[in-house]
Amino acid sequence: TPFWVLVFINEVPSVPTLIGGAVVLVVVAVVALLVVCLTVPITPRSTLQATSIAVVASATLAPSATPTPIPSPTAAASSEVTELVTAGEGYAASGDYEQAIDAYTQALGVEEDNVEALVKRGEAYQQSGDEESALIDFARALEADPKAVVALRNRAALYVARGDTQAAVDDLTSALALTPDDASLYLLRGKANLQQGANEDAQTDLTQAITLAPDLVEAYVQRASLFLGSDDRAAALADLKLAAKAEPDNAQVYALRGRVYRDEGKYDLALVDYRKAIELDPDNPLWHTERATVYQW
Repeated sequence: TPFWVLVFINEVPSVPTLIGGAVVLVVVAVVALLVVCLTVPITPRSTLQATSIAVVASATLAPSATPTPIPSPTAAASSEVTELVTAGEGYAASGDYEQAIDAYTQALGVEEDNVEALVKRGEAYQQSGDEESALIDFARALEADPKAVVALRNRAALYVARGDTQAAVDDLTSALALTPDDASLYLLRGKANLQQGANEDAQTDLTQAITLAPDLVEAYVQRASLFLGSDDRAAALADLKLAAKAEPDNAQVYALRGRVYRDEGKYDLALVDYRKAIELDPDNPLWHTERATVYQW
């Protein structure tokens, strides 16, 4: 009698019967396992390897988050030069030309032909009294950029101060070819022409400066000096009146007009203007000396 029939009828099976039942159960379980193994597809090993490689490759090639841009060496150098030049400008503005020169020199160590740094260092040298170094820097700036108008103007101003007026005129003519509407260039060339006795050229330049910049007081003063030198006192007075109107606190204007009044014999008016000039610039000995000559009359 089978094992499960004996259990069903509540008979107690014998030991051989129990063993036989257990064997039957084991056989059934093995058969079931074989059926499952035969029905479930087995993935070949090569396929598994290919899948693994694809997953790894996908992870490797997958785009990451937006990368942080790395500045190029040129951009980094340009930024450093800008910072150093800005620092130099700050030192120069406070009158510390030694520190300004050092900052500009560091900038040139990064970019040796940087025109702005060369011009700024030249200006700092000029302010500190080192005219030779200033001229060298302006020349280097012009070698790097022949159209650097600021370098041409600054070098011309140095030439005028040193009495090298023709070199100044040459530089200013080159600068005006590049920027023909710059009144300050006409003014400076007018001063250079005046110094070397080219009065007609000087008058032309100073008049053009006034035309371009009607409030450019120094142009009126220079042209008035030219008129005074040619004994045209009326024209000189006309320019000085316009200058005083444009800049009422300019001591030089009143002193020069006082000189014109003195030469015309208008001593009371001369004393008024000399008094005003001394009030505005009490430390200038020339105004005191000229006023003293008026008292002698």
